[in-house]
Amino acid sequence: MLNYQDLVGIPFIDGGRTLQGFDCWGLVRYIYQQRGIQLPNYPIDPKNRDAVHQALVKGAASSWEKVEQPQEGDVVLLELAIRCANHVGVYIGRGDFIHAYGTSVVIDRLSHWQSRIVGFYRLKEGDHD
Repeated sequence: MLNYQDLVGIPFIDGGRTLQGFDCWGLVRYIYQQRGIQLPNYPIDPKNRDAVHQALVKGAASSWEKVEQPQEGDVVLLELAIRCANHVGVYIGRGDFIHAYGTSVVIDRLSHWQSRIVGFYRLKEGDHD
């Protein structure tokens, strides 16, 4: 079982994909990798404000399904800019999620971000075997 607290404080680095630093998708990939699931390394281009939404929802629609109630491990898609779903985290239960935001990896309450949540996404069964 992954201890999410061990990830808190790892620096935020644009394009980060290692324990030396993560961006939001790098953190999601790492968490899934610790569960034995390899996710694609979507190129998150900071110039393309909709890149995360395109990768998770549009480009990978066959692998992910939107769910109403999150379970531990589901991806949380957020809008950090108006009409721009450009950030992700992982739901860790009890109303909390972990994400690489600001200067480091942090755990936040979903309720604090409620107005920015676009949706919750779960990897479809069989797409990660």
